[in-house]
Amino acid sequence: LRGYSEGRFRADQVYAVQSELRQNVYKKFGMIGFFGIGAAVDKIKDLGEAVILPSAGIGFRYLMIPDEKINIGVDFGVGKDDWSMVFRIGETFGR
Repeated sequence: LRGYSEGRFRADQVYAVQSELRQNVYKKFGMIGFFGIGAAVDKIKDLGEAVILPSAGIGFRYLMIPDEKINIGVDFGVGKDDWSMVFRIGETFGR
């Protein structure tokens, strides 16, 4: 989940649901808003007692290679007592 430092919550299994809204703003520039919720557990039977991890944030995109629809961007996310900044090439959710 965006919004957490890498490795802060670790386990053998991670369950997460995320959603993202993308909007082109000007020519090749765009913005996104996202939110998600998840949990990290060692076994699925531990899911009921897991710490719930919410996250939300915004991101900025630039369409670097229009023919291939490849973006570069940066996301700023906040989570439960944590935050993250992620630089990306490409997208988590397909073209």
